[in-house]
Amino acid sequence: MGDFTANFSEWEFECSCGHLHTDNERIEPQFVQILQKVRDHFKRPINIISGYRCPLHRLTRLRPGSRHTLGVAADIVVAGIRPVRVATQVYNNFFPEDIAGLGINWEKGTVHVDARPFEDAAVWKYRHGRAETIKTSVRTALLNMTFLENKTYG
Repeated sequence: MGDFTANFSEWEFECSCGHLHTDNERIEPQFVQILQKVRDHFKRPINIISGYRCPLHRLTRLRPGSRHTLGVAADIVVAGIRPVRVATQVYNNFFPEDIAGLGINWEKGTVHVDARPFEDAAVWKYRHGRAETIKTSVRTALLNMTFLENKTYG
C-alpha cells in the first residue's frame, strides 16, 4: 500500500542526490495518478528508477530542461516485462493523452515516461548515453525495436 496512491509511496519518487529537500521539491501528485493507471494496466509492480530530480542532482546539470526537475517524469521498470514491450503498451494505451514523452534506455533497461504538453509529444531511444528522437512513425519504430529485441534476445 502506498501513501500517494494505492501502490506508490512518496519516498519512491524522491531525488537520489542525497541532499535535503523542501516540500516544493517533489513529484507532482497528478503525475503519480497517471503512473497508477499505467500500473493498473500492467497489473504488475512498477519500480521507480528515477523520479523527481532537484537542481543539485548531477543529471539536472547535464539536462537542465528535463521533465524530472518539474516533477512530471519517471524512469520505470515494470516487473517481468521487457522495456520495449512496456513502451509499446504505454504508447498504445496512454500516448499522448496521459503520457506524451516516452523514451527507451537500452543500456539501463528502463522506460522514461513524462506528462509534457500534447503539442510537445516526443518518442526517443537512448543508445550509448545519447537520446535519439524517433523520426519515423512511432508505431513503426516500436515494431522495429520489438523485432530487433527478439533477434537480439531470442
